[in-house]
Amino acid sequence: MSKGAPKDRPTVLVVDDDPLVLNFIRCLLKRGGFAVDTAESVDAAISILQQRQDIDIVLSDLLMPEKTGEDLHKWLLSHRKDLAETMIAITGYPDHMTEFASQLRREGRFIEKPLKPITILETTINRVLAQKSADQKQDCKIAETQENPKVIPGEPLPGWTTKSDPESD
Repeated sequence: MSKGAPKDRPTVLVVDDDPLVLNFIRCLLKRGGFAVDTAESVDAAISILQQRQDIDIVLSDLLMPEKTGEDLHKWLLSHRKDLAETMIAITGYPDHMTEFASQLRREGRFIEKPLKPITILETTINRVLAQKSADQKQDCKIAETQENPKVIPGEPLPGWTTKSDPESD
């Protein structure tokens, strides 16, 4: 479990009840340049999320004992809305599609097991992070005035820089 990775690397919290899958995903993501934290249950993930504000994205199995990925998403909606909007689901049971799973699939935030090469994970995570960054820029544009900054849609933030295309690096 990482305790504060450099912020030049996005931090991914991976949640899966299968320790072998959890370790496999952790290794793939670390090799891909991500900082990774892991949890073997929804309760363990919630504990981490209550203590850590530096998590950028949650990658969660959908079907787990006791609580599901959908339960985690409901908690995120109440406590960490920024992460609820970017949570990515993984499942080994694509035929067991709830409305929630179908919604994530339509939004491109759904990955089927067995996992394909790291490029699938990296591409999905980078795309969701890029969209999150674009949404934040659009929601929080600030134009400087002499006394009070004003929020103006469509205007860039002073000093705000993001990568517009994660594939171009």
